[in-house]
Amino acid sequence: MKIQLSLFFALCAMTASPAAAGWVFYADGTQEKQTTYIEDNRLKFTALDHTMIFYVDDNQIAFLNPDMTTYWKGAPETFAASAKLTSDDIRDLIEENLEQVPPQQQEAMAEDIRRQMLQQTGGPPPTVEVKLTTAYETIAGYRARKHEIHINGELRRELWIADRIKVSTEFDVDQYGRMLRTFHSTLGYNVETAFSRPEVIALYKKGWPLRTVTYDDEGYPDRTQVTEVVRKPLTAETFQIPSDYEALSSKEIFGQ
Repeated sequence: MKIQLSLFFALCAMTASPAAAGWVFYADGTQEKQTTYIEDNRLKFTALDHTMIFYVDDNQIAFLNPDMTTYWKGAPETFAASAKLTSDDIRDLIEENLEQVPPQQQEAMAEDIRRQMLQQTGGPPPTVEVKLTTAYETIAGYRARKHEIHINGELRRELWIADRIKVSTEFDVDQYGRMLRTFHSTLGYNVETAFSRPEVIALYKKGWPLRTVTYDDEGYPDRTQVTEVVRKPLTAETFQIPSDYEALSSKEIFGQ
């Protein structure tokens, strides 16, 4: 009996699920290195001059400025409302000072203001089409497949997805997408908001992108590629705001 029990527990140990662990993605961008950490419904993105942390369960976003050792944290709805008010104030200021612009430039400036306001408040949403290609590459040791995102008929982004990297098992991709759409809502209908549409966010359920290529209005690419993928438990401090950072209010950031 003891031998049978020992064999039973040994088999259980061999087949048990591994302990929960996070993901770390080290990447090289066009101009800087970037790191992304994901664990337990939290995502932290770090670049040279800023850090963003998404606390998905709490519907909170934090922006950190390492140069100024300051941060703002709040709901994406709060950010969107404050940012939109600021945009409105800027447009009002431009209109108030329109008479200071030479007469030959006033109409062009007014048209530019109207165009920006239309982007903010209305206009037709862009058409978004996700195309699955047959192109594969090995990136950071993982086989990745190219997916194309076409906006209004033009290729605007490539996502090379590694389907072996299933962050969606521990990270609520749908809620993350909703947070992004709310965050970008003040921008109106444009390319950035299109990238957070549900049909695009759904790709992150298939796997994680190890290469992202974004094309600007002139067709020039901006490329970010993961160079190393690490699977390990992350410390609580990874997603904490440093204690020496000063909290900023919406009024200090947006002038409200």
